[in-house]
Amino acid sequence: MAMYNDIPDHRYRFVDLVGDAFVVGAGCGSTFHFVKGFRSSPAKGGGGRLAAAVRAVCTNTPRVSGSFGAAMAVICALESVVSLARQREDHWNSILADTASYGLLSVRRGASAAALSALYGATFFTGLAGAYLAAESWHGRLLASGREWRIKDGLPALVPIRRISIPPCPAPAVAVVHGDPANAGTVE
Repeated sequence: MAMYNDIPDHRYRFVDLVGDAFVVGAGCGSTFHFVKGFRSSPAKGGGGRLAAAVRAVCTNTPRVSGSFGAAMAVICALESVVSLARQREDHWNSILADTASYGLLSVRRGASAAALSALYGATFFTGLAGAYLAAESWHGRLLASGREWRIKDGLPALVPIRRISIPPCPAPAVAVVHGDPANAGTVE
């Protein structure tokens, strides 16, 4: 049982996930390039290892985080297209979108490389969706067995956590100002 619903509107989900991918890319890229710059620099000269590590982070992290954000933008756009075309929300949307995005992101290396990357993406994300469904099923059984044990011991049963849904943004209010001099500046 999931605690939270997905963000309902595709535009907001797109912005949210691309921003998350950008932040993850910045964090992972800065850590990786800091360690790489620290280890590959000479111990003496050139300002030291710490300065070389900081230069490596400043040079490479924007590229890595931009690549993560761009890849997530392609994935989110394709997932929204697949979801709107199929008129349902399930794991097949993400599997199809990730397969297509893996193929599209590697098409510059040729058709065979794109097909192979799409196959890898399909295999990986099908396995990931299967693992998610298995974990969700296991979690549901765990909650049910916990409920039974609590009732047997005379304790109140645990209630499932309500799903929290994020309502769509309301339409902006339109202010109407009357042109009558007596009502100048009034807003309805």
